[in-house]
Amino acid sequence: MAATPGGHGYWLVASDGGIFTFGKARFRGSMGGRYLAAPVIGMARTGTGNGYWLAGRDGGIFTFGDAQFKGSAAGLLPADRHVVQLNGVPTGDGYRMLALANVADVPLVGPGQSGLAVAALQYRLLGQGYWIPGVNGVYDSLTQQAVWAFQKANGLPRSGVVDGPTQVAFRTAARPRGRSTSGYVVEIDKTRQIMMLTNGGYANWTFNISSGSDHPYSENGTSGNAHTPEGVFSVIRQVNGSDKSPLGQLWRPKYFTWQGHAVHGYTSVPPYPASHGCVRVSNTAMNWIWDSNSMPMGTTVWVYV
Repeated sequence: MAATPGGHGYWLVASDGGIFTFGKARFRGSMGGRYLAAPVIGMARTGTGNGYWLAGRDGGIFTFGDAQFKGSAAGLLPADRHVVQLNGVPTGDGYRMLALANVADVPLVGPGQSGLAVAALQYRLLGQGYWIPGVNGVYDSLTQQAVWAFQKANGLPRSGVVDGPTQVAFRTAARPRGRSTSGYVVEIDKTRQIMMLTNGGYANWTFNISSGSDHPYSENGTSGNAHTPEGVFSVIRQVNGSDKSPLGQLWRPKYFTWQGHAVHGYTSVPPYPASHGCVRVSNTAMNWIWDSNSMPMGTTVWVYV
């Protein structure tokens, strides 16, 4: 965040580059809705308060208002460093960036652990677009969901812990790519069991999912085969709360077929197909999808194997 010169307002910046203004702070532009090679990690204001800089984790700088570009570290940082902080200089006509070194390897950590080692893992996951709500230094269930997604995207055993093979993969892994080539598309890869929110094929965010098990099921008088259909669909209906569908009880579902298939929140999202045909994400991830308006009505949903 950054405060106005008189202290009567402030700006908040989100990791996607979105800007929120309060008090006397004035909106000068944002990176919200644009493709970012790396998440935004901080901001600094100019001396007049009529502009601000945003910095990306890769050292890229974005300018707004009367902020002037003074240089960036994009493409200059060694592979073992990333920017973690942006500070304005006292005169308000420049900025400094702080880079964290020695992060070529993420630590060998797993569920139940906490501390700086877990925080380093969470920074790396966010940097490559694996969704978690933030960095808290706790290897909780949502961090495990993101590790599963990383392992799936990189063809690794789905252990849910940062083991040796996972640590090695982090050294060279790139942000996932989807199959689409243009536009904003929610891509559901059934083979890898991941969901990507893509823009022009680049995955802004990647989630662990559990789709249909392809086994027969019977629940509450309804029976069928637990299959998630492939094809190109769109969000045709949504319910902002708990909803009972032919495929079960769903949290804040985004339906993409009239037969009741949806992306929805659920309390259990294992790293393998287990649903009655819907696409499960964690309840917390589904809340974020709603709150960030990342899957509005009409969004293209592409399901493939």
